[in-house]
Amino acid sequence: MLHTISNKLVDEALENDCTHLVFEKLKGIRDRLPHAKAVHKWAFHCLFEYVTYKAESEVLVVKQINPAYTSQRCSKCGFTHEVNRPPNNGQDEFGCLKCGCDVHADYNAAKNIGLKYLRDQQKSGRGGAPVGVRLNSGTLNVNGGYSPPALSG
Repeated sequence: MLHTISNKLVDEALENDCTHLVFEKLKGIRDRLPHAKAVHKWAFHCLFEYVTYKAESEVLVVKQINPAYTSQRCSKCGFTHEVNRPPNNGQDEFGCLKCGCDVHADYNAAKNIGLKYLRDQQKSGRGGAPVGVRLNSGTLNVNGGYSPPALSG
């Protein structure tokens, strides 16, 4: 299953003219999921390795970023609070206390991961920050702009 998922991720990146694939660096996942089956404990790292290997031959860059607050930060207005996405709430919803943005929690976090990577690249001395981050329904740029405009929720 991980090979299939990694192939699809690389294929989608190529279909959308992406140059980078960015993942959360999930340190301590074993500690946070003590009741997970053994196979789930290594699946996150294994998927990252498979994507990295497959992306290499396609000249795609695969990176990991610190995921701090990506699930609690509103991808629309930037307001960060733990109540936006309470830990272990068992729900797939994200609701911003400030602007009222109401979206799927994983989608919100994915936008934040992409934006965090873009901004980290702008701050680095290496330069060469990518222009935008491709999501299933559009592209996010470094200023937080989204094309096509996100539907209000």
